[in-house]
Amino acid sequence: DFDLDAFQKVNWTWHAGIWALMAFVMMVTRDLAYMYRIRVLTDNELSWRRSFDVILLWEFASAITPSIVGGSAVAIFIIYKEIKNLGKSTAIVMVSALLDELFYITMVPLLYFTAGGDNILSVNGAGSVEEITAGYGLFYVFVFGYVFILSYTIIILYALFGNPRVVKWLFIK
Repeated sequence: DFDLDAFQKVNWTWHAGIWALMAFVMMVTRDLAYMYRIRVLTDNELSWRRSFDVILLWEFASAITPSIVGGSAVAIFIIYKEIKNLGKSTAIVMVSALLDELFYITMVPLLYFTAGGDNILSVNGAGSVEEITAGYGLFYVFVFGYVFILSYTIIILYALFGNPRVVKWLFIK
């Protein structure tokens, strides 16, 4: 729900306006990059307009579906409707997800060591998270999440490029 009272309490200086504009520019830049990525992954089979439609529908599906289903299942369907090849649609969505994971795996340590772990993992004034994680607990939650995603990505890379038959055998068993 939109809270008009909270909106009116915001101190609207020119700084706030510039940062709101920067947030909008970053959102547009992200969507343009997604459009470019989907065009590259489809070998430019999608026009800029069709890639715009696919990306916005994909983002919308990701926002409204439960995280366990996610936008990936819907994205396969959306891309299939555009390029009429289910295998290629599935591969495009999987490669896209893999690229997202590789970006995360690469950028998190870079950000952690560049900005400093204390700056990233500190929660100022929010006692609830600090109480739940108790001291260094937030660091361990962070490391567990990172190692989980790293392991998951390594398994996917192995399944795709290493030895897919072993992974198939494991799934069958």
